[in-house]
Parts: sequence; C-alpha cells; structure tokens
Amino acid sequence: LIRGPHDSTIIEGSSVTFQCRVGGDPMPDVLWRRSANGGNMPLDRVHILEDRSLRLENVIPDDEGEYSCEADNAVGAISATGTLTVHSHPYLVIRPVPQVIEGIRDASFECKSEGRPKPTTFWSIEGNRTLIFPGTKFDRFETSNTQEGLTVLTILQTTKADNGLVVICSAVNSVGSISVRARLTVASQDDLPPPIIILGPTNQTLPVKSVVALPCRAVGNPTPIISWYLD
Repeated sequence: LIRGPHDSTIIEGSSVTFQCRVGGDPMPDVLWRRSANGGNMPLDRVHILEDRSLRLENVIPDDEGEYSCEADNAVGAISATGTLTVHSHPYLVIRPVPQVIEGIRDASFECKSEGRPKPTTFWSIEGNRTLIFPGTKFDRFETSNTQEGLTVLTILQTTKADNGLVVICSAVNSVGSISVRARLTVASQDDLPPPIIILGPTNQTLPVKSVVALPCRAVGNPTPIISWYLD
C-alpha cells in the first residue's frame, strides 16, 4: 500500500476523496468497504477513480464513519482506514414566533438549534449589543434551557413600553451562524378586537332521547375561551 486514506473533516454538501494507491506483483485488487456500524456505502454518490481512490459526492451527516481500502493479491493482503467527519451549518428546528400579550405579565420565546458541531444558542434584543446566554439574566431578560433542548427567553413583567420589541435567537458553530427575529406586541384590553364566532349553534327540533351536536368555533387574539350555558 503506497498511500492510504486519511481522516477527513468536511462541510455537508461538499465532496471528499479517500486515496488508495497500491503496488505489488501481481498488481493487487482493491476493494472499498464502510465500517459495519457506519451503515451502507452510499453507492449513488460514490465513484472509484482511475487511481482506485474513492470519491464521495454531496456528503451528508449520515456518511460519517470509517472507510477502508483493502488490497490483496496472491502473496497477501493489506488494508488502511480513514475516518470521515461531517460538519454542518446550524439551523433552527424551533423558531421564535411573534407574541401578543395583554397587560403586565411575563412573555416567553422559544428556540432550538441543531448542527455539527453542536451550535451555541443565545438571545439578543434588536438595538442592543448585549448577548444573553442560557442561564444568564440581563435587566428583565433571562434565559434558560429545558430538558427538551429548548432555549427559552423570558421577558419579566412586560409593560406597554415593550410594545414592538424585537428579540433575536442566534445559533453559531465553526461552520456558520443563523439568526431569527420575533416581535413582541403588548396590548391593552381596548386595543384587542373582540373574538368572533365563525361557527355557532343553530336551532334544532329533534325527537325525544335523540343525540344532538351543537358546534361552536371562535377566533381571536388571544385565543378565546369557549364556555357553554343553559338558558
């Protein structure tokens, strides 16, 4: 074996080549394998080059693992292994969404990031350079992590002055970064439109002991609470 594969770390979506240059008399046959615990060889994206190197196109995180070059002839056999590590840009699986609240109370925004290596997630407020990391507090803003992996920003005791506030969830790793914004709307009772019943019950005449269904669907902000009364 003149030159075997080396460990490689690449970014998702790019290509990688594992070398396997061999010599011998007679010339050895070359076979590429993927380690048993790494899954199947992605044959639709694999090419064997003229020098018997292995080229893997459009790499994905599932391609991580060990790739072995095995050479053998009538005299003997030899092998060498290279490990592939795939890094990917951070992305948000849960994004903060705009919040509309009424009165003086706490408001919370949720965010969850993934990527390779694992991203660092933090919050900031538009117009303010302070970064708020999980487990820290800045003024009335505090952050925490949940067991489900969420990073939560809580704004304590919001007031009318917080109306229009924009919070930013950011995730960063060695490959790149991503940021998503969400706006807080603080409304008083007078600012909010009344709920609207979009599907209400209608008069019905039925036989005794029969079953009746009375629909009621309503929309509004905040979401209305539906109650039934017998007159």
